Amino acid sequence: MTTIADLTHDPKNARKHGKRNLDTIAKSLEECGAARSIVIDENGVILAGNGLVEAAGQLGIENVQIVQADGNTIIAVQRTGLTAKQKKRLALFDNRSAELAEWDAGALAELVAEDFDFDALFLPYELDSLLESVKAGNDIDDLVQGLPAFAQEDAMPLSSLIVHFYSQSDRDEFAKLLKQTITDKTKSLNFPYIPPMDLKKCSVQDES
Repeated sequence: MTTIADLTHDPKNARKHGKRNLDTIAKSLEECGAARSIVIDENGVILAGNGLVEAAGQLGIENVQIVQADGNTIIAVQRTGLTAKQKKRLALFDNRSAELAEWDAGALAELVAEDFDFDALFLPYELDSLLESVKAGNDIDDLVQGLPAFAQEDAMPLSSLIVHFYSQSDRDEFAKLLKQTITDKTKSLNFPYIPPMDLKKCSVQDES
């Protein structure tokens, strides 16, 4: 046995655990109790489960039961006393909390710089997409370096958002949400919807 206070979070953890992610883990712990195991090394550094440990600490859970493993045996945590509803909630909490965590593009960029092997972790385009935010931020910093500061009021104070889709079905579902049509030729959309100008209703006044 040990305590959470004796564990050390991985300072280079590539996953970010935002408030909603931690709140979901904490809600699972409150409703169903602890069940998910974590992984630590021989020095107590958390290799997997940083979010779980952080949420548990916020709830005042202190004790950690350590099971020694050599990698040749699957470790199963057997929870008893759960109702049928709690079992289903526990499974869904586990799946959903994993989705709500985000990749830390900065930490991934550092690993790329170290020539880390990402084989079987990301497809090339997936890693490129994650790193794009870091690259874009650096590019902007380089462009504005040395320029004088100035302020300008936007002539058209609009917000823009670029959305990428993994599949055709994802694009179709997004179109349904906006109640608009998206085709391969669509370059941009306005939300709320602004109907296109009807040129047939336009007339040119003859001043001759």
